[in-house]
Order: sequence, then C-alpha cells, then structure tokens
Amino acid sequence: RFCNLATDTTELAGYSITQFEIIQEITFSNPIYSKLISGSLTAGVYQYAYCLYNQNAGQSAYSPLSQFIQVTETGLTTDSALFSGSAIGVATTSGIEITINDSNTNFDYIRVVALFYSSPDSIPEITIIYEGNKTSNITIAHTGTQNLGSLSLEEAIASPIILIPKTISSKY
Repeated sequence: RFCNLATDTTELAGYSITQFEIIQEITFSNPIYSKLISGSLTAGVYQYAYCLYNQNAGQSAYSPLSQFIQVTETGLTTDSALFSGSAIGVATTSGIEITINDSNTNFDYIRVVALFYSSPDSIPEITIIYEGNKTSNITIAHTGTQNLGSLSLEEAIASPIILIPKTISSKY
C-alpha cells in the first residue's frame, strides 16, 4: 500500500491511521515437537522457528523458538538412564517432526527454519527447511535432507524495534 502525504492534497480526509495496516498484528505460536522419525540428522541440539510472508510483499519477524530437542545416536527415550550423548559431527538415523498451529490469516506462505547447535557453546547453524503455503495446522518432517538456504543468526532472531504511532502530525 502507499499513501501520498503531501500537504496540498485532501485524499486522506476521512481515513484513520489504523486503516493503513503498515505493520500487521501477529500472534505467534511456538513450533511443537511431535515425534522422532527416521532421518539422517547430525547429533546435537535442534530448535525451530517460522515466519510468515506474502509473495512479493512483506514478511513477519520469526516466531519464538521451539524447545530444545536433543538428537543422539541412541535417539530419544523417556528413560533418562538410557540416554547418552554423541560425539560432535556424528550422523544419526533420526529425524524430527514438528507441528505449527498458526491462526494468522493475513499471510499466504510460511518459512520454517532449523537451528542446529553442535555443542552447548556453539553459535547455531540456521537452515531453511520448508517454504510453502500456510495452513492453520502444518506438520514438518526434518530428516536432514532439506536445505533451502541458510540464514545468519541476526536474520533469524533479531527483530527491529518498531514504533507504531497513534497519530501523525506535521512539524514546522
């Protein structure tokens, strides 16, 4: 959308600033771990996030991150006595399935990213694992073969502080 804010026009008469929707209100949900599946993920810790976008238009910030999900050679188990870690870089036979429940209706597409931590003190590697049509409930299988590109940590996590004015007035 665009608007001519020139002082010699009356095209804005009768419009409220809230009608412009320059920044759309969004309520995010966290991606939820569903289950362990077959795959070829590298041993380490994974988290997931998503953003919403429209074709040739704006994009939302990224959602809050999912819980930490540990992947090792032994897979996931409910018995902590049987769980053991793996060496850095070890390939596993595990994948992760996540579910995203999103009720936003102003966007048509969704992008899902995986954050991979090879060690507790490492900076995560961020990989785009899914891009497609947005539905209210979507299940994503991350098997280790999806790689639609990568992002820097700043691109995925940092969100600008955006001020939304209640009124606009001219000065001088």
